Amino acid sequence: MTPVSASSIINFLNLERDFEDFEVLGPSSIRNIRSFSIVFINNVVDIPVVQGDFEYVLFLSKKTFNVHPTCHVLQVENPRLRFAQIVNALFLKPESRGISQTAVCSSTSSISISALIGEFSVVEDDVVIGDHVVIGHHTVIGRGSVIGDRSQIGSNSVIGTTGLGFERDENFNPIRIPHLGGVVIGKDVEVGSCVTIARGTIDNTCIDNMVKIDDHVFIAHNVLIGARSILVAGCEVSGSVQIGQDCWIGPLSTIRDGLIIGQKSIIGMGAVVTKNVGDSKTVAGNPAREF
Repeated sequence: MTPVSASSIINFLNLERDFEDFEVLGPSSIRNIRSFSIVFINNVVDIPVVQGDFEYVLFLSKKTFNVHPTCHVLQVENPRLRFAQIVNALFLKPESRGISQTAVCSSTSSISISALIGEFSVVEDDVVIGDHVVIGHHTVIGRGSVIGDRSQIGSNSVIGTTGLGFERDENFNPIRIPHLGGVVIGKDVEVGSCVTIARGTIDNTCIDNMVKIDDHVFIAHNVLIGARSILVAGCEVSGSVQIGQDCWIGPLSTIRDGLIIGQKSIIGMGAVVTKNVGDSKTVAGNPAREF
């Protein structure tokens, strides 16, 4: 992690500095504060914890409080958000770019020169990978998939697999329905590790811009997920579900096929959703009920 001057952080926040400059080596947590670090306090009840043998610390907090003379409290409205922005913009080094030697990439795919393809990953035919995309290790990007600029796909994930689609014949044998669609992932999307996103049956499975998908999530064929929605670890989204913008899909929840989840809705932890959910609604339980 690259050290950053306190003055650079002050300038980033558009604040005025009234103390001697010093070098900030990196972030530390409220429970383990280190000298020459930056810490956020998101809850005022944590302020009494701010004590110990440390110096030269920048605290991001909604309220000011007494600290060691070499430490300083920077008052901001949303400390956790500002902390994330500071670390992303000032402390993190850009990742190296290119295709790993062990990766296998089809010659029919278009991969930006600024993308990173991890070790032992596979990019199949006719894939489009945008600028500054990061593909983790041991990940498969299926044929015809599109990954938008600055999106990230975690290790051991599969994008564009064939989903579960069968119809029984006269002898009750399950006959596979060909999946001819693809997966289209927008810009600034983050997909965690061990995630599976199935290709569409005919049309595409679509993940809109700024969607964030945690580890171990399954998204079935023909699903549409609106911008800025967040899907938490272990949730399952069945085929042809439509999730609106700015939704929160809780951990280990299940959404039945073909449902519509309205924008800004919240699906609680472990919920089993069997009916459509309106805009700005919160549901939880099995079967899920509105709260």
